[in-house]
Amino acid sequence: MIRRVPFSGDYMKEEKIQYQQIERYIKNPDFKNKQQEAIDYMIDQVEIINQELSARYKRDVIDSVIFRTKSAESIKKKLIRKGLPLDVQHVEERLHDLTGVRITCTFLDDVYKVAERLEKNYHFKVIRVKDYIENPKPSGYQSLHMIFLVPIGGEEDIRVEVQIRTVGMNYWAKLDHQLSYKAEENEEMEKIRRDLKFHAEEIARIDRKLLKIRTKIEKMKDKKTTDR
Repeated sequence: MIRRVPFSGDYMKEEKIQYQQIERYIKNPDFKNKQQEAIDYMIDQVEIINQELSARYKRDVIDSVIFRTKSAESIKKKLIRKGLPLDVQHVEERLHDLTGVRITCTFLDDVYKVAERLEKNYHFKVIRVKDYIENPKPSGYQSLHMIFLVPIGGEEDIRVEVQIRTVGMNYWAKLDHQLSYKAEENEEMEKIRRDLKFHAEEIARIDRKLLKIRTKIEKMKDKKTTDR
């Protein structure tokens, strides 16, 4: 028989102290200023890329750009999910997405155009790429994730996660977060998850169809120009 031992008051007190240390760490002005500097630098480069690509293809390539820094609660949940201790050392060494920039593109191929330009940007160093578009998560989630080292002040590199996805993928991810956040796991929730995965696949098909339609329109325009 498994011996059941309740959490002791000391354990709960220690966890609370560790959480407070993490909270103080991310609220420290020095930390916040460095993260914001890295975000500003990344967004400046993204805006340059957007201007260049939009001018080349004569259409909007990037629909929106947003950013965020993880909250102490989100950090705590991720450390627990990864089976890591709740301490600042593991936050610094093991979490690569404390700071994130999300780029939403109009079409599927634009995602890879932007990613390619970022990867070739000599200001940054890419340390990891995960393509959840080519290989979606079991939930159906799709996005291209890239971790960059972004230089600040010429002395230090800050890790920044960049997520690039289509408008449809972004809509699905927001819906999934709203429906699943703090939801109780039961039979009804399992049905919702199956529905969400089905709709993620539908969105992927729509993205591919819209890309084909855009390609046809562009070919028609090119032909019309050539015939003149």
